[in-house]
Amino acid sequence: MRKPALLLAATLFSGCSPAYVLHVASGHARLLWSRQSLERGLSDPALSEAQKRGLARVAEIRRFAFERIGLENSRDYSSYAHVDGAGLTFLVSGAERLRLEPYLWSFPVAGSFPYKGFFKKDKALREKRRLEIKGYDAHVGAAAAYNTPLWFSDPVPSTLLDEPVGPLAALILHELSHGSFFFKDHASFNESAATFIGETAAEDFLRESYGLGSPELDQYRAWRSSEAAVAQAFDRLYESLERLYGLRLAPEEVLRRREEIFRAGERDLAGLGVEIRLNNAVLLAERTYRRDLSLFQRAHDRRGRRWPETIRLLRSLNPRDPFGNLRASVGGG
Repeated sequence: MRKPALLLAATLFSGCSPAYVLHVASGHARLLWSRQSLERGLSDPALSEAQKRGLARVAEIRRFAFERIGLENSRDYSSYAHVDGAGLTFLVSGAERLRLEPYLWSFPVAGSFPYKGFFKKDKALREKRRLEIKGYDAHVGAAAAYNTPLWFSDPVPSTLLDEPVGPLAALILHELSHGSFFFKDHASFNESAATFIGETAAEDFLRESYGLGSPELDQYRAWRSSEAAVAQAFDRLYESLERLYGLRLAPEEVLRRREEIFRAGERDLAGLGVEIRLNNAVLLAERTYRRDLSLFQRAHDRRGRRWPETIRLLRSLNPRDPFGNLRASVGGG
């Protein structure tokens, strides 16, 4: 199962607790201080040959993003930084137990987000426990990368350099897309749009760079197919729970029935190679990144799959209701 990326803008604004601001600022500063240019990395004896190939691929993906896709040009991912461990940041998400409604963290200027990021897992676990004590479902997941759409130029975490080229391209393109549009209080739109751009444009990148029938493209298509199967399993769970929560049942009965749905869902996901303990927070965290992806595909198809036109459309949407505006643009009401 994919590791999500994190749009970290919210955590870098005032209005949070001083301890949290200090934690995030110091974690980000450590990453920035350790960064080196991609060019310097190519001659770094501390990096393996595979990691150096990863750096070269990142440079190629950046060029594709700016020159072919039409994403906003930036210095993001023009450098890399050494990171210990597979998870760069840890995301806490929460949800109501009897309905599919996310817990939201609100930040001045940036708006509300259905997740909160931490650089240390123990701090994320404490936040998870705080939500559980208040009666919410909660979940902690690891994020492979993040983006700060401010004046910083974010480095590529070294942990990504060993990734296969397809998933690497999808993640880098996802992150770079955050620099082209951002709709306040619409995290699900921002992340789902970035997921669509990342995964779809990555296939275009591989086709242009390696050709049809190449192992790189074939492997990526197989990866996307497995990701789609997992996403469909989550969609089925969401629909089942939506029906359950719409019934007028006693809370105890709702909780009993939802546990049956979750256990069956866990068995289905295990068959797809995903081992996870389900609750509403897990479902909504997944949905934040993959909501209505077919809608973005229809919009892209309407523009002849010309990326610059699709990006211009996304940037022009009504900030009060980007999903509704996009749906109207493709004739979906």
